[in-house]
Amino acid sequence: MRSIFISYRRDDTGGHAGRLASDLVRRFGRSSVFIDIDATMPGRNFEDSIHRALDSCKVTLVLIGDEWLTATPDGKRRIDDENDYVRREVAAALKRADVTVIPLLVERAQIPRGTDLPPDVSSLVKHEAAELSNKRWRYDLQQLCNTIEGAQGVGWWERLVRRPVRWATSNHPIWTATALASAVAIAVAVLFATRGGSGPLHLTSFQSPTGNIGCRLTSTAARCDIRVQHWNVATLPSCSHGRDRGLMVGRGGPATFVCAPTGVIDPAARSLAYGKDSQANGFTCHSSTLGVTCKSATSGHGFSLNREKYKRF
Repeated sequence: MRSIFISYRRDDTGGHAGRLASDLVRRFGRSSVFIDIDATMPGRNFEDSIHRALDSCKVTLVLIGDEWLTATPDGKRRIDDENDYVRREVAAALKRADVTVIPLLVERAQIPRGTDLPPDVSSLVKHEAAELSNKRWRYDLQQLCNTIEGAQGVGWWERLVRRPVRWATSNHPIWTATALASAVAIAVAVLFATRGGSGPLHLTSFQSPTGNIGCRLTSTAARCDIRVQHWNVATLPSCSHGRDRGLMVGRGGPATFVCAPTGVIDPAARSLAYGKDSQANGFTCHSSTLGVTCKSATSGHGFSLNREKYKRF
């Protein structure tokens, strides 16, 4: 089963897509990654191969470069063509509730606005995007792998078990048996340490799987900051000593915008996987592909935020 589907335009991000596919294969295995070159092998029907891969995938990566939206054959945007393969891939993935769709912004490209996209793919902008660049490839790749594992329901303990096996098989084959023994030992230890621990986590500081949102739950408030956002700045209150970096909710009142010269995003903070909750100090935050939502257990007030919009309630 190909659980990871890579969607891209060859003349936009072809080089990045090929490199990414190779790295993901090393991380997750050849049978887990699909890229369109797999569909062009002799004897295979290209369109049927694409559809089968989309039907079985759990994560769809949509690589977006500077020309993803504006690519034009004969003066017409490809994305406006109903038969455009990229548009059909993205639309098919967005229709499935069980698929995590991750826009992957290549070399600091900007995600299109919903109004610039056809209706069947306009909801793509609501999904939290990740970034990918040659300059910081290893870091971006690790962040992306964390996001994929979170979407697949891979817990931190399973990542820990996988680590010695991956290290041995990729770098030191002679130590494979030792690595496997270490993995078994870790698995047993984690099993006893985490029995009955299927409820919410208790993190006072975390980041979204993409690393774009960082949150902190203190004794007085829950606050989340966002690195990249396309909010309507005209509707935000002005800040005398800094820019609006995020949202905060206390125990009693409604959520407010945060004005501060420094933020709470900690690159070293643990990632809160999609579908998971964190409860601490009387606040609960929920992570999903559509962003992060936090609320006060005392008042019920809270907020949600993602790259495209925010909401206070």
